[in-house]
Amino acid sequence: MKISYAQVCIDPSMPMKQAGFIQQTQPIYAFHDDLHARILSFQDEKRIVHLISCDALGFPYSFQKELQASLAI
Repeated sequence: MKISYAQVCIDPSMPMKQAGFIQQTQPIYAFHDDLHARILSFQDEKRIVHLISCDALGFPYSFQKELQASLAI
């Protein structure tokens, strides 16, 4: 079995609303710490499984579908 991990900084270059914070009505302009996207992948002889997480940012549904399509075998 192969296991791999990657992390990339995803600090936005423009103001952005946080995902999951209903009281957050205005975009935020600065972040206390860097925001990251992480992927952990497992591969055996038959399949690959990807676990993806992103720090408190929202992504459009169209991006989710595009990502799913690009990772599908």
